[in-house]
Amino acid sequence: MKKDLDQSTENDLDQRRRFEIEILKANGDILRSENGFDLARIVIKSAFAVLAVWIFMDGLKEISQNAPGQISAVAELAKSIHLSEIVAYIVAATSFGAWRYERSGKKRAIAMLGDFRRKIEGTDPNRSSSCLTETGDTPKE
Repeated sequence: MKKDLDQSTENDLDQRRRFEIEILKANGDILRSENGFDLARIVIKSAFAVLAVWIFMDGLKEISQNAPGQISAVAELAKSIHLSEIVAYIVAATSFGAWRYERSGKKRAIAMLGDFRRKIEGTDPNRSSSCLTETGDTPKE
């Protein structure tokens, strides 16, 4: 009788492990497809940025060939709008946006792992808790 109970428990554990492996495989497939879409998005944005610079340079070439005096007017315009400050603000905003995007991805991954861990260890009476929020942050009191 005890042998049958041990074998039944062992079969349940094997099924649980197989189920966990299938969940991990599915999560891996989802993450790979998301990474592919992210890469495609970056490539398209980069292509549009290169196209915009090419169009600007082509227009600048036309201006310089037609009237060399207009180049100095464009230079004065660039100097008066403080192009270096604008570029610095753009770089800072882009860096902040990239940091926020990566941080939200990490929080999402931590939440997914927390849910997965809670499902697996939910019935374990010896499980400890760190008292962190679902996204891994320290709770605000």
